[in-house]
Amino acid sequence: MLTGRYIHLHEALGLGPMWLRSHARIITLPENTPAATPSKTAVSAPKHDPSQARLMVLQRMRHPHDNEPSAHANISKPPAAVTVQPSAADTPEISDNPIAAVQTAQAAQRTVKVLVLSVCPTPEDITAGHLFSGEDGILLDKMLQAVSLNRHDVHLDTWLQVPDFNPNPDAAAISSSGSHIAATIAACQPKALLLMGHFFQRSDVLAELDKIRNGLPLFHTPHPRRLAAQPKLKREAWVELQRMQHALTAA
Repeated sequence: MLTGRYIHLHEALGLGPMWLRSHARIITLPENTPAATPSKTAVSAPKHDPSQARLMVLQRMRHPHDNEPSAHANISKPPAAVTVQPSAADTPEISDNPIAAVQTAQAAQRTVKVLVLSVCPTPEDITAGHLFSGEDGILLDKMLQAVSLNRHDVHLDTWLQVPDFNPNPDAAAISSSGSHIAATIAACQPKALLLMGHFFQRSDVLAELDKIRNGLPLFHTPHPRRLAAQPKLKREAWVELQRMQHALTAA
């Protein structure tokens, strides 16, 4: 004997009762049958509709993969990169050339015997925040002491007023810095100019100096960094320092 559920299943599959044997009988279970009694935790099913069930079966047969989870279903997209722009309050103010600002202020404070010029700050000077730092400064102090001078007797400055290491500037940079050197000479009123480095052997630099030095004598030595790398040049530098000492004594 078969229950009515079997008939409904065949109808849902579109088969109908045609496969049943001729002597099969259909029975209806009583309401108190355990199979028909739902448990306390069971959820009541919606009323059976044979036409809707048949439609659902046909759809599953035509599209068997519609209800399968996608291979990418659990892969979340990475969050988009977020660029944080610093606010004006978070950005510290940086002077264009703090070394030049300090040298300009010092030039206006006192008169000196010698204005010592190099072409630009070295990378170590930029890091330290002052000119002739480290070993260069130690050697410079020894050179000054050899001719009875010290740091208080001189003013240190650079031809270029940019916070970059540029030992070979172009002609435009040379001419644009001439006014600064002229102002420095007028402020500290040196008796001589001590030029350090092969930069001051250039003809365009010497021509610019002739316009602004007001007759001050020029003395040239290699830069302390070069003297440390090539000790044989120290004799040449010593002769030039003696010439400067003699000129200062005679002034």
